[in-house]
Amino acid sequence: MKRVLSICVALLLIFLFVGCGTSNNNKEQSTKIIVAEFRALSWLPVHLAYELGYFEEQGLDVEFAVYRDGTLALQGMHANNSQFCLLSQGTIFLGEDQGLRSELVIAMKKNRPFVLATAKSINSIDQLKGKIVFAGLPGSEPYQLVSNVLTNAGLNIKEDITYVNLDYGAALAALGSGQIKASYFGIEYTSDLEKAGVNIVFSTGDPETALEFYGSDKFETDVICCSKEFSKKNPETVQKFVNAVLKALYWVQEHSDAEIAAKITSYYSSMSQEDLALRINYLRPAFSNDGYISKKGFDAVENFFMKYGIPQTKIEYEDIVNMNYLENAQTSLTE
Repeated sequence: MKRVLSICVALLLIFLFVGCGTSNNNKEQSTKIIVAEFRALSWLPVHLAYELGYFEEQGLDVEFAVYRDGTLALQGMHANNSQFCLLSQGTIFLGEDQGLRSELVIAMKKNRPFVLATAKSINSIDQLKGKIVFAGLPGSEPYQLVSNVLTNAGLNIKEDITYVNLDYGAALAALGSGQIKASYFGIEYTSDLEKAGVNIVFSTGDPETALEFYGSDKFETDVICCSKEFSKKNPETVQKFVNAVLKALYWVQEHSDAEIAAKITSYYSSMSQEDLALRINYLRPAFSNDGYISKKGFDAVENFFMKYGIPQTKIEYEDIVNMNYLENAQTSLTE
């Protein structure tokens, strides 16, 4: 009996040793990836890809590096501190002017819904003359979007407005306290703004307003990019990354706001799961169905920002957008 017991214990130890070795080997064989991001719900499919194990399925060991603004995240990627960046095209164009060559590989949203909110004492955009406004760092996409709204209202953004630099997370409190008189917010903050009792004086959440403002029904500005050099040297890694994200994008379409919120609640620990689901509900109509960056949408984004000299020289669609990875992913996921 003792001999049988000894054999069983020995077999169990061998099994545990082999099992642990296999797990460690899988970890060692996976490709380490760092994703630079300015955390926002626009890129929730990427966080879902992590939480649902889609990156792991592709053999990718992913970590996130959170920056306070998109321009800093892009600079971090091109300094080789990360391999992918979750960003808006306007900021990427600014990088192109600085010699930072990027490649756009998948879109997260088909348009860019946002609002300009003002303090309770401000009821129209023209009343912002001489006031303090927050819209991200100069050169960032929110900065350019708000500048366009103010210019359309007849304000001179260099003389009539004072821009202030804040953390995005502090904007609502600053607006409520009167520290600033207006601020950029993503459409997902609509409920928070209504609860705070501030005014929404402009919104591209309305399709007609968005069409007039952007000049197109397609405006796929929120994308994932990598450097051209990384794509050239590591096409298999880029393909695996796009495979995982597209699978998560499809998952979004098949699940409720509450189910999505339950998966990514750890990324937004400062809010309840119910509030997170509500924000997702506001943003859901904007998410892309297929991840595709169309030429029509790219041209609309570029033409919009070229009014402000970004980019300084026109960039051809084929020179910066690479949809081959996406098309391969679409094929593999439908087989």
